[in-house]
Amino acid sequence: MDDLAMGLLRATMGAVFIAHGWPKIFRKADTGHGPRRTEKLLRSKGVPYPAAVALLAGYVETLCGILLIVGLATRVAVIPLILVLILAIPMVKWKQGFVDGWDWPFTLIIVGVVILLAGPGQVSVDALVGWAG
Repeated sequence: MDDLAMGLLRATMGAVFIAHGWPKIFRKADTGHGPRRTEKLLRSKGVPYPAAVALLAGYVETLCGILLIVGLATRVAVIPLILVLILAIPMVKWKQGFVDGWDWPFTLIIVGVVILLAGPGQVSVDALVGWAG
């Protein structure tokens, strides 16, 4: 049961990151999402190199999210996601306060740390190739 629970936790975190990363890379501006919208948001928050940061965040969120879902290189994949969240709090979310601000990134940081410490579980590609230990 613990392995199934870890698989569900990994898949949920991965899906959340794909849902946030994919539009940063591939959505057109006319949909209200996309790299330009993310760049504009980051620029308004004073983030340096907003275009590069927007694309980097999008690719990290999407690719590492996919790795989490399948449980491949899980402990490696979760680290950049935790770092993205740690940076998002002071750069984008802090001034909004805890509720509707940095509560969600903080929660995902804790989920990421749990995955990092516990490992991928047996319902993962890591387990199939012997990396789950």
